[in-house]
Amino acid sequence: MGNTKNAMVNSFVMNIINIVGNALFIYMIHLGAFGVGLSTLLSRVIATITIMIMLRNQNLSITIRSYKFWDIDLKMIKSIFKISIPASLENSVFQIGRIILTSLIAMFGTSAITANAVTGSLLNVATIPGQALGLAMTTVVAQCVGAKEFEQAVKYSKHLLKSSWLYMFLFNFGIFILLKPILSLYNLSEETFSLSLIVMIMHIAGWITVWPMSFTLPNTFRAAGDVKYPMFISAISMVVFRIGFSYILAYGLGIGVLSVWIAMLMDWTFRCICFYWRWKSNKWKQYAVV
Repeated sequence: MGNTKNAMVNSFVMNIINIVGNALFIYMIHLGAFGVGLSTLLSRVIATITIMIMLRNQNLSITIRSYKFWDIDLKMIKSIFKISIPASLENSVFQIGRIILTSLIAMFGTSAITANAVTGSLLNVATIPGQALGLAMTTVVAQCVGAKEFEQAVKYSKHLLKSSWLYMFLFNFGIFILLKPILSLYNLSEETFSLSLIVMIMHIAGWITVWPMSFTLPNTFRAAGDVKYPMFISAISMVVFRIGFSYILAYGLGIGVLSVWIAMLMDWTFRCICFYWRWKSNKWKQYAVV
């Protein structure tokens, strides 16, 4: 619907509840790790209930009129599954790949594990501009495609992709300048600090070059209903480059732990090339014809 304000407020409240719940369950009730999980669960249950109530608002352009299971529109459910199942499979392959790579990183010792954890925590911050514009691209392009305004869909895709590149560059350039002070906050050993610095520089190089085309642009395809192509490319890229070349570089060529992040950049580059070709070919538009 293009109504991102309600989603933002709901997410903000959910996270506040989670933070307060963590403090309550860990420090006051002393539930430990169970308290962390319980707080997360409760915050998301409350957010779910809240968003369901919001969707009953008749002033919205799209509303839920009934929660009765016999009122389900099977045709609509089929359309939703057609998009959501490939997307969920794509994400599943990605997460499984991350687990496999984490086990590989663990073989290289504590410094590698810590550097990976530090990079992972900073990754969620560094990619905020691209992720936000990816969400905007999904909404805007979906509305253009729904109105069969394909020229507008292409126009806004270009604009949002360029914006993603610009903001990712500016944001990550700032992180690069402050990288050493940021890493010093983690109180790392000298060896781990050096490795984390190298890994972050590799990530920043990828974030400001191929990341937007690899992760922001595919939202155009998904918004148009072309979900199978991103799924196949992501799965192939994960298996061949992210996992396969990590082991080849680590053990075959003896590069060591940095092989994981070199393979990651190869993965992003392959996605970038494939998604650019798909976008230029205009084949994604044919999935929007209903």
